[in-house]
Amino acid sequence: RLGDVSYAIYLLHPLVCGIAFEMHLSGFPLVVFCFGLTFAAAWFSYHYIEKPGMRLGKKLANLVRNPQTAKP
Repeated sequence: RLGDVSYAIYLLHPLVCGIAFEMHLSGFPLVVFCFGLTFAAAWFSYHYIEKPGMRLGKKLANLVRNPQTAKP
């Protein structure tokens, strides 16, 4: 879903577009490159960085709330 990756798109689009400008892309190739690579990088970031981070955060929050239930 687009809503899941929207923050990553917001963060990554300047980097991707900067790379495209350094490659001297313009016009339609610039748009295709920026959209394609931004969405691909955002999807990767969400699935392999954000989601695992959110799972870890939930585990740590549960550990702080209930320290006696923590496994040794």
